[in-house]
Amino acid sequence: MTRRRYCAALGMSMGRGVAALIAHELGAAINQGSDDGFVFSSELERELAVRAEGPDARERRLSEKEAVLRASEQRLRAAARLIRA
Repeated sequence: MTRRRYCAALGMSMGRGVAALIAHELGAAINQGSDDGFVFSSELERELAVRAEGPDARERRLSEKEAVLRASEQRLRAAARLIRA
């Protein structure tokens, strides 16, 4: 199963999924050796959440554009059928 399918199954965008994975991995690495790593990791998680919104917005725009293109394609196919008829 691909990352895209995992994210879709969880109901999250790939951008948010990648950000969550990075946050988890960095949090695990940071918290291994120090007690103050939690403060840094929580700041990092907030930063990653803000950055993840960018890919989410881009994915929404791409989905909207794909829908417009599919509708245009359907209209073109219908027009082509009329021309052939």
